Amino acid sequence: MCILNQAWYLHSLTRVISTILLFILLPLSLWVALIPLDHIVDPAVVNDKVLHFVAFFGFAVLIDASFKPVNFWFKSGLPLAAYGAIIEILQSFTPYRSFSGWDWVADIAGVMVFYLILIKCKKCTE
Repeated sequence: MCILNQAWYLHSLTRVISTILLFILLPLSLWVALIPLDHIVDPAVVNDKVLHFVAFFGFAVLIDASFKPVNFWFKSGLPLAAYGAIIEILQSFTPYRSFSGWDWVADIAGVMVFYLILIKCKKCTE
């Protein structure tokens, strides 16, 4: 059974907690994206692109659990892609960070993988 169709995922308490987490983690991730790199995980230990992928996959999960958007790409995918682009643009204005198109690609890939899982789960229940 697909985890996205289980009762806990659709429960109203899950929606409330997901919404709270989303509104805490979005600004927190922006702050982390704009602080100097030496305050973040050592790039030799964890690949930066993996962090981007996991973060945006998680954001997609939280948006889906919070709002269950009917049109995923319009209500979740595009706003998350725009958020990733805004982060990269803002990083280009800092003296210790820079714009990375590949980071943005990793952001979008995280959202796309969640979307593919969502589509697969919907097909399993039909």
